[in-house]
Amino acid sequence: MKRLILFVFAALFITTANLSAQLGPQAFLPSECRSGALTTPATAGWTDARLVGIATIGLDVPLGIGQPVDLGFQTSDGKARLWAYLVYSPSRDSMKAVPYVRIFGTCVDPSTLTQLPTDDISFEGVGTMEIPASPLEGSQLMTRLIADNNYTQFSANHPDSMPFVVALTVSEEDFGEFAAGTPYWVLTWLPTDDGTAMTCLVHATTGETFCFLETTNSVDESAEEANVVLAPNPVGDLAVITVPQTWLGSSVHVDIVDVTGTLLQRMSYDQLSSTSLVINSSQLSRGVYTARLHTGNRIVSVPFVK
Repeated sequence: MKRLILFVFAALFITTANLSAQLGPQAFLPSECRSGALTTPATAGWTDARLVGIATIGLDVPLGIGQPVDLGFQTSDGKARLWAYLVYSPSRDSMKAVPYVRIFGTCVDPSTLTQLPTDDISFEGVGTMEIPASPLEGSQLMTRLIADNNYTQFSANHPDSMPFVVALTVSEEDFGEFAAGTPYWVLTWLPTDDGTAMTCLVHATTGETFCFLETTNSVDESAEEANVVLAPNPVGDLAVITVPQTWLGSSVHVDIVDVTGTLLQRMSYDQLSSTSLVINSSQLSRGVYTARLHTGNRIVSVPFVK
């Protein structure tokens, strides 16, 4: 799932620990400081800058007021105490991260309050397409997440677990269930004590949601061991994966990856109702691929050729 970790502002967020205890940054929605996100680049001569991403990362920082303050995403209301706005200049072919905190109702660039290096910020996986003017956020975003069975299961089993990275961007190519040009949120939870992690994708305009549970202690099995069959092989425009009847009613998702491990397609079933899973392979070029089936703590790998 290489493309899901969009950008990590590690140095940026850690240095906010130097903020004064009296400031008490307030949680806010990304739209509340969005209008000022292009102001800083414009004053630096980036007159053609456009907003291509927004992100926050879950870090506890000590502000000298007792318990550390979590700057990351709050699942109660979809707010965070710090959002970073990513802007892109076509003429310069460069990106810049503009962070904001909200203090006494005012959006403040924390770099004006403390030294805030951004040299270590990685923009890997972030495109250059502009994000929509009014994407889903806050309670609307959480309503969509709560309706997803995998999210509900994960949050019930891990009520204190919060997403580590929350980011909004636009897909520049087909990605999983989302076509190129789709604006979407990606929320990533780190593995918990029992080895379970989760990633959620939420379409930023329609609200279509896909959440995928991962287990770091999953057992990787061959198709023969698991009694899973893919036919025909080599495949044409369609292929069928047949799974055991014992999988019926289970949560299953199928990843199609190439030889580099890049995720090309994903199909998810909250409660599997058939032992036959159809794969549309018409968009795959000639080559060698693997279908990875995830169910419970099992991963079944099925190699095939197009």
